[in-house]
Amino acid sequence: MGESSLDFVARVWIVDPVDGVVNVRSALLLAIWDALTAADIEIPYPQRDLHVREPLVVRLERSGRTWEPGAPQPAEGGPPGNR
Repeated sequence: MGESSLDFVARVWIVDPVDGVVNVRSALLLAIWDALTAADIEIPYPQRDLHVREPLVVRLERSGRTWEPGAPQPAEGGPPGNR
């Protein structure tokens, strides 16, 4: 799986594997989720910090009009992407 996953191995036996595998798998995953929730166990997602060393200049273009942060806004009321 991924670095923010909990990987379980569950071995189960079901009577009708042809018609029941998807349903049983779903029910099993939901039961695990419910048990973790009931026990107040949360799974945190990893966080990343991004440090920008140099100023970042952004230029937006749309329909031949351009706008850059810090420049006066176009007469139509804002950056081209906000209309």
